[in-house]
Amino acid sequence: LSDTHGMHRSIQNLPDADVLFHTGDFTNRGSNAELADFNDWIGLVQNKFKHVVVIAGNHEWSLGGLSVSAARRLVAPSYMKSAVSNATVLVHETLEIFGDDGFPPLRVFGSSWDPWQLPADPDSHHNALHQISGCPSQRFNELPENCDVLLTHGPPANILDCVGGRYRWGSSH
Repeated sequence: LSDTHGMHRSIQNLPDADVLFHTGDFTNRGSNAELADFNDWIGLVQNKFKHVVVIAGNHEWSLGGLSVSAARRLVAPSYMKSAVSNATVLVHETLEIFGDDGFPPLRVFGSSWDPWQLPADPDSHHNALHQISGCPSQRFNELPENCDVLLTHGPPANILDCVGGRYRWGSSH
C-alpha cells in the first residue's frame, strides 16, 4: 500500500498474506491524531499478516511552524517507530524476515528518504526536513547490495514519476 492519506479505514477485505507493506503517506499532515489513527488501524488488521512493515512518506513529516529542536525530535528515527508501534517501521535500514526451515531470510530495506529532498526543492517543508535532519543530499548509494525487497516512497526515474503532467520526481540512483 502507499499514499492512502488517511483513507486506510476505507480499505476493505485485505487478504491474508505473509507481509503487508505500506510505503508512506498514510497521513495528510503527520499529526499525532493521524499517526495514532493509522497505528490503531494497523493494530486491527495486523492479525492477517505475519509482518507489517512501514516507511514514512513526505506527508508524515509536517514541520510547519516547529522550532528547530522540535523538528529534530520529529525526524529522529525513534519518533516514527514509537508513533507506529503496531508495525515495524524502517528508517533507512534493513529488516530480515522469515528465514526458517533452511531458507535464507528475506532482506527488506526501507527508506523514507526521497530524491526531491534537495536544497533546490520547491516544496519547502521537505527542504527543511533535509536541512534539519542533516540528511545527505543522496542516500540511495547507501543501499545494501544484498537487498531482496526495496521499500521507498518515491519511484524510480521515468517510471510512474510524472507529477502534474510536467515534473519528473523519480530517482536515477
